[in-house]
Amino acid sequence: MLEVDAGRARDDPAGIGTEEVVADGETGLLVPARDAQALGRALSVLLADRVLRTRLGQAGRRRYLTKFTRRRMADGTLAVYSRVLESV
Repeated sequence: MLEVDAGRARDDPAGIGTEEVVADGETGLLVPARDAQALGRALSVLLADRVLRTRLGQAGRRRYLTKFTRRRMADGTLAVYSRVLESV
């Protein structure tokens, strides 16, 4: 998340939870895990297209600020615990 916090584009290997953080083509580029060729293609796309890098980086930062800051994560966790405690 450091790259997103700084507003930089990311390329992530798709895996558990990654799709929640990176919206493929919107906030970054997802590639299959352990697929060096796909990673190379994604990096080539990012290196060749400054406008795309900027757009992905800015969109990633907006997504981070609305969903994944420490405060948002803590508030979300607290809300889950509160709902559980209210149901007992």
